[in-house]
Amino acid sequence: MTVQNTSTTRSVTGAYRVTQQRQGAGIDYYFRVSGPDGRASEQKVYWYPSMTPLQVAEAAVAAHLEADGGPQAITATARQDLNEGGFVVTLT
Repeated sequence: MTVQNTSTTRSVTGAYRVTQQRQGAGIDYYFRVSGPDGRASEQKVYWYPSMTPLQVAEAAVAAHLEADGGPQAITATARQDLNEGGFVVTLT
């Protein structure tokens, strides 16, 4: 029997758009995260009182990547998108 190992590497760098979809009960918030590769997901984030909106956007992107088996340790820079609403989180 021959076993062949293959691995796929995909880049996670680029701009991720984060928009709030709805608020759940208490501190539960749901966000839509769209990545530079066209994939999108809805992520539930606990918005603790000590967190800023930018930190919540970064947490939503981290959950998006984690759900897909992506890296958990990333460098992220978030900014508010005043033109289209929501946030843009750029990974480098």
